[in-house]
Amino acid sequence: MITKKMNYISIFNILLLLVLVFQILSCGSTRYLNIQDSDPSPEWGPREIQETVSTMTESIYSYLSVHDPEAKLALVRIQNETTEQIDTELISIPLQSNLLRKNIRFVNRARRDDALKEYRFAKQGVTSSESHLSLSIPRYILEGSIRDNVRYVKQKKIQYILVSLQLTSLETTDIVWQDEKIFLKESSSPLVGL
Repeated sequence: MITKKMNYISIFNILLLLVLVFQILSCGSTRYLNIQDSDPSPEWGPREIQETVSTMTESIYSYLSVHDPEAKLALVRIQNETTEQIDTELISIPLQSNLLRKNIRFVNRARRDDALKEYRFAKQGVTSSESHLSLSIPRYILEGSIRDNVRYVKQKKIQYILVSLQLTSLETTDIVWQDEKIFLKESSSPLVGL
């Protein structure tokens, strides 16, 4: 009876040890990386996002600071027209933040209905606000796209990526500014042609 009990204890200890070893081996680690030092990847990544945001922030700011320092912009979603799944908000959110820090203003068109509702409440006496509604009108629409061209040469994936943004005057519909950031990436692709 004691031997049988000892066998169960031994089996239990071995299983417990295996579980602990599995947990130790499966625990990953996390560390922060410097974007500029990150390894390139075949997919759209942090380096492309940061370089695009930096280039476009400076270019837009340079144009507006000379030609229309009081401009207000409306940001339209950047279109992803690539072969990859790219969250374009990863460009538009930091781009807008950077420009706001440089005192370039944006009109939040998505909140106009909310402002009108609050204004109607105030006019009906539902709220005690004495404010007068004065919605801003953007002078420019900021919009753009990301496009790519992919080809395979000697078992390598060559990807040409074009990020293009433009400012369109709402008064004239003229494109008054446009800039682009280009990336050319080469990735090993050993399965090409199989």
